[in-house]
Amino acid sequence: MRSKLFPRQGVLFFILALLFIFAPLSGCSKDSREKNTGHEKVQRKIFLFGLDGASWRVMDPLLKEGRLPHFAKLIENGVRANLKTLKPTHSPRIWNTMATGVLPEVHGIESFIVEVPGSRETALPSSNMRKVKALWNIFSESGYSVGVVGWWASFPAEVVNGFIISDHANYSRKKIYKDVLSLTEKGMDRPEEGEIYPPKLHGEIAGSVNMHAELDPGLIKRFADFPPDKIAEIQGIQAFSRDNKLSVLKFGLLNDESFTASGLYALKKYGPDFFTIYLNGLDAMEHHFWKYLEPEKYSIHIPEEEILLYENAIINYYIYMDEALGKFLAIYPEEETTVVVVSDHGHEANPLHGTGGEEIGYARFASGYHDNAPDGILILSGTDIKKGAHLKAASVLDITPTLLALMGLPVGEDMPGRVLVDAIGKDFLDSHAVRKIPTHSKDWKHSDKPVRSKEDDFLKSKLKALGYIQ
Repeated sequence: MRSKLFPRQGVLFFILALLFIFAPLSGCSKDSREKNTGHEKVQRKIFLFGLDGASWRVMDPLLKEGRLPHFAKLIENGVRANLKTLKPTHSPRIWNTMATGVLPEVHGIESFIVEVPGSRETALPSSNMRKVKALWNIFSESGYSVGVVGWWASFPAEVVNGFIISDHANYSRKKIYKDVLSLTEKGMDRPEEGEIYPPKLHGEIAGSVNMHAELDPGLIKRFADFPPDKIAEIQGIQAFSRDNKLSVLKFGLLNDESFTASGLYALKKYGPDFFTIYLNGLDAMEHHFWKYLEPEKYSIHIPEEEILLYENAIINYYIYMDEALGKFLAIYPEEETTVVVVSDHGHEANPLHGTGGEEIGYARFASGYHDNAPDGILILSGTDIKKGAHLKAASVLDITPTLLALMGLPVGEDMPGRVLVDAIGKDFLDSHAVRKIPTHSKDWKHSDKPVRSKEDDFLKSKLKALGYIQ
């Protein structure tokens, strides 16, 4: 018997009306998130691969010889360019510029260390001090999932739609901190609050990373033809020292091995729309081993046996980085992925340094340097990137605007860089015109007080050893 109060058409209308009214009150689905962000979500993955100090000066001969196959494939399917940097070429300020699209005096991460307000102490800059949103904040709030590994000043890890493995969450170094600094706090055996988001990821990552200071002899021999006694010496090194290039090799490898392994695990598990990893071992290698790469540029006597042993150390580290890149690329579907490779600056020989005769910090070991702000590298490849296009001079300020545009998001008018439209396909630009908004960082909360970490003292000692701070 048909209801007189709700005839059949009326019942259907009433049900649809209820669904329309109450749907926004239910849990936020993927589709509703996309509507709430006010943009059409672009169906693609972006992989941003950051290498500290990478230089075309070294890469070009290796590319011609076919020794960097993964970099070569990206270039073949995309665009390469020099990347203009900032001066002074201090890593925290430049990497945070690439992640925010604004200058260091605007984003607030200007140096390797900061003063702690109300005290005479110093600390490492922390993520809460950043005065604007980073790419991962913007993407996350716009309905995209994100993953971040090892980025400068990413501790404490922020709450995002995805994961962050901060620059303090390096598990191979964790044991080293405890041994070298004679730390006995039980907290050193557990994840420090803020190292990783979500916190539950810590236990899973710890099982995928080498927890010991020893390196596999086969890995060590990849960088130089070390005899057994030299390998044993490297394995026995327990502290980083600017005067010991073998400790530079060891600690650089430990750092990059740890972040690569943890990054691969998290990337496979979460599959974020945007993923970025930063690796810094290459920069340290270039500082300490450049005089063996181009010995003819130095007036000092460099023992022939040292040249024969170390002449390919930097070259082999580039090859090692190419292999790391390949591991990440293997996870991605080519037809849905845009890959961006960047470095904060290049490197070059400094014949006045690295002689062993100087007694002042940096000059004692830095036979490779970047004080004159040599260009870094930029590669854009994959989905919606023009193959073989000529790209005019690009800047570290252009990275954030370009990645925002590729995800269909507006660019902040407070970002002085530009969208690298010369590298982007016409079809994409026609359907996703570059848009502007005043800023992405309205009402962004930050603090002038750094968040302290148990690892600050060790990291500061490493920066002193490298000559970056006094």
